Amino acid sequence: YVRVSPRDARYLELSSGRPYIPVGLNMVGGPDVETFDSWLRALADNRGNYIRVWLSNPLWDVETERSGVYDEQKARRIEAMLSLCGQLGIRVKLTMEHFRSVGGGRQVWADKPLHNVSNGGTARDIADFFNGDASRAQFVRKIDWYRQRYGDRPVVYGWELWNEVDAVNRAMLPDGPDVMKWTETMLVELRRAFPK
Repeated sequence: YVRVSPRDARYLELSSGRPYIPVGLNMVGGPDVETFDSWLRALADNRGNYIRVWLSNPLWDVETERSGVYDEQKARRIEAMLSLCGQLGIRVKLTMEHFRSVGGGRQVWADKPLHNVSNGGTARDIADFFNGDASRAQFVRKIDWYRQRYGDRPVVYGWELWNEVDAVNRAMLPDGPDVMKWTETMLVELRRAFPK
């Protein structure tokens, strides 16, 4: 596993004590699995050892039909990606979400209407997604689902709750979501689910 060095907190190391310096990029997703795999191989051929992937990208998103229902085929796709990364010596930072609205948002790529109550979800709007008890409980269940699938894999370098969560807050002021409080709550859940 990758960890903060106990000798000097400014550095990372593997649990074996060997130094780890991430060299890589934000790969988000790709047009298809074959293209993404070719990108991984090219990165490894050039001594890259790290990527950041958005699990909410259409290539990987396990939650596409209904809020809280997870696609087994996409889960196997993520498993295959993690296995290939392990073979290539690439560590992966997994980013769980990126959306900024739950229906009717201005940016289609950042809208996830399946979380809206009108579509069987838990939230009336993005503020309710972050502030509401039902949505928070659903997100904790999602963290636990990821833990059960990928929780004990050394290839997973780290977990990130949200890409640019501050953009959600900026878009919704003044009565927007309390993303700071949500983040503080969910970081506790992340540490519980992924202690390594």
